[in-house]
Amino acid sequence: MLSRQITIASPDGLHARPANEFARLAATAPEKVMVSRPGGDKVRGDSMLSLMTLGLRGGESVVIEISDDSQETLLEKLISLLSAH
Repeated sequence: MLSRQITIASPDGLHARPANEFARLAATAPEKVMVSRPGGDKVRGDSMLSLMTLGLRGGESVVIEISDDSQETLLEKLISLLSAH
């Protein structure tokens, strides 16, 4: 399993547009992509609504997990979406 903890860079947090982009990209994975606050409940990364329920704000940490170790490139793309201003 691949797992990374990052900080949400946008001061607006994970609002509708980036959540939608993240969900569309996560849906391309052959395995599930899960997102959570550190130590919190996980939600599906391919669901914009699930991502929005996390209420992530700028500066908060988030954990992205992909159950397939061969998806390093996808993980990096997902990280770049949340790390961009």
